[in-house]
Amino acid sequence: MLLRTMRPRAPEVDPRELALVVRDLMPSADPFEARFELPVTGDRIYLNRAHPAIEGLASFVLESALDAGENRTVSGQLEHWARVGRAALENPDLPASFIAEALTSLGEPRSDAMPFVPRTPNQHT
Repeated sequence: MLLRTMRPRAPEVDPRELALVVRDLMPSADPFEARFELPVTGDRIYLNRAHPAIEGLASFVLESALDAGENRTVSGQLEHWARVGRAALENPDLPASFIAEALTSLGEPRSDAMPFVPRTPNQHT
């Protein structure tokens, strides 16, 4: 998991799970504990909204959202990614990419659907 929040601990960020363009902006290549408010104690890293890692992550998310928009308007993009975010909060064990693809597929015509084919032969016959 990219960001784990365990009270009262600070969130742990694992840069190895980030996209390369964002990983390069992180203050450490190894997992680290982050804080988003002061004061910061121990070896935790303070990430404010002007920190290069946060700015890079925001740019990456925005560009990814706009690139993946296909034929959606800006308001359609916002609505789509809000739905993805809500679904991700409700299903924290699923990757966001899976959720986004699943929600996108719901808007596609059924005539374009491909039938499900199991990888292994049916053993229940």
